[in-house]
Amino acid sequence: MKLRGLFAVCLVGFLAAGVSVGEAKDDGTVNARVTDRVTDRFKRVREATGILGVNRDVQKCYDGAKERIDPTRLCMLYDIAQVRLDRAVARMFKSMGEDDPSMDNKFLSEKAFALRMKTYSDVAFGGSEAEALRFFGSAPDKIVQSLSQ
Repeated sequence: MKLRGLFAVCLVGFLAAGVSVGEAKDDGTVNARVTDRVTDRFKRVREATGILGVNRDVQKCYDGAKERIDPTRLCMLYDIAQVRLDRAVARMFKSMGEDDPSMDNKFLSEKAFALRMKTYSDVAFGGSEAEALRFFGSAPDKIVQSLSQ
């Protein structure tokens, strides 16, 4: 079985077992259509190009947003969802005694992610990362859950 197929089987089982993919409140203000749009984009890009392609597409999304609030928020949602998926996968591999396959992916590192959240929170939320997290609520987790179906 290819690694991608094994990854999908393991991830579905891992998420179906009720393992949390991150803390989130259910009080977000993200429109369901936006969540669906990000989910569809994420699925399409991941299936075609893998997680490295998703990394490139997230950056392309930010570049295309051109510091406009709503497009930047959509990109942030996409980014948060990809990082939460990566963290869930890392926990899954760790629980199996394996190394995280994306541990050398600099785009998904804590430092790079924190820098993107700071940079784009300035654009989309006047610099408030806390406001960004409140705004997104459980939407990133819903995207990750949808990717496991």
